[in-house]
Amino acid sequence: MFKYLARAAVIALLGCAGAASAQTLTFQFSGTVTYTQDETLAPVGSQITGTFSYDEDTPAGITLPGYAAYQLPTSLSATVNGYDITSDILNVDVFDNTGGNIEDMVSIVGTTVMVDDALYVDGSIGLSLASAAGNTQALSGTDLPTIYHLAAFDSQDVTYGVLRSSGAQDGALLEFEIDSITGGHEPICTNKKGKPKKCKKH
Repeated sequence: MFKYLARAAVIALLGCAGAASAQTLTFQFSGTVTYTQDETLAPVGSQITGTFSYDEDTPAGITLPGYAAYQLPTSLSATVNGYDITSDILNVDVFDNTGGNIEDMVSIVGTTVMVDDALYVDGSIGLSLASAAGNTQALSGTDLPTIYHLAAFDSQDVTYGVLRSSGAQDGALLEFEIDSITGGHEPICTNKKGKPKKCKKH
């Protein structure tokens, strides 16, 4: 009887260890304002800094070939020209090897935005990162990225940040060039024996 109880305890501990291995990744970004609707909010050339985070093991809500969509109970926040920007829910869309003008792409968007005390229910703040046609090296699948190599996202027209008051055509309050994204970690891959190995693109 003791042997079976001991085995059950070991299994329970291993289950806890597996659950504890999930890691919350935190990223920091910085950028330079390239467009503004209101100079008092942030003149062109202003610096914007921000952060977002997510559990790297969060399952996708939608999965299709080459695409996954995640809705996360975290947020994206930023500061620009003394204003604090906060959002409620984080949405991340990941496209891998689309074969079009855009090859790999990640959209990271915090929705329902407050800029200091001003609430924009339909507003958002987000980052868009994309690689140009033929560049399949920016992402290695549709899992949530564990690190962002900004230089790999070489489609300049689609790699940018934006703060919006709404989804309307004139809803952009400001746009910014993404200067850096730090944080997270390189993916760790293991063989069947649990030893580290080089990760393969999938």
